[in-house]
Amino acid sequence: TIVLPTSLTTLSTNAFNGCSALKVVSAEMANPVAIDDTVFSNIDTMTLLVPIGSYDAYSTSSNWSNFETIKEIFTDGTFNYSITDTANATVEIVLSPLVSGDVDLPSGVTYSSVNYSVTSIGEYAFYNNSSLTSIDLPDSVTSIGEYAFYNNSSLTSIELPSTVAAIGDYSFSGTGLTNITVNWDATIPTISSYVFDGLSLGSIALYVPSGTTSTYDAASVWGDFAIG
Repeated sequence: TIVLPTSLTTLSTNAFNGCSALKVVSAEMANPVAIDDTVFSNIDTMTLLVPIGSYDAYSTSSNWSNFETIKEIFTDGTFNYSITDTANATVEIVLSPLVSGDVDLPSGVTYSSVNYSVTSIGEYAFYNNSSLTSIDLPDSVTSIGEYAFYNNSSLTSIELPSTVAAIGDYSFSGTGLTNITVNWDATIPTISSYVFDGLSLGSIALYVPSGTTSTYDAASVWGDFAIG
């Protein structure tokens, strides 16, 4: 991921060409600077985050328009958000690189006098963040995007509310998880083995609701944890 500041006026030829691991670009400029087609590699697989009100400018600008996805975002100073449903006032948390330590994610945020509910942790939201140590998700969250906490090497603990119904591949790959608390009493989400790809699940404690041990033990992927 990379953040382009508002002060940026030029991007040189081949500036980020060859950066194959680059997945998200956050452009803080309200208006796009001119770029040629050599600045980014694999641009058609990347996400571009732009300020609220700037979508049209970027989506019609030469080469910026080639990003796979363009999302408008706003910030509360700690987290960045993208509106997912205007009618129902919902948002997802997107690229938020400044978050560190033990974090309780917010269940809502106010923007332009509208109260929004946080229902999703977006793809790459905390990608490569080595400063996060624990995460507690609010009950408003229903989904966690792919690579959301990828390579969070210091992340040792997370609590997942019963409202989460979908967890994307590689969400927790590369983390330092030692324990996970889950709160599904009945329907346990079916997840891919890639969600925790590369982790030794048998050495990670999974704390489950009382009376549900056998259910988790029989579930694909969840049954591979050290269930307590």
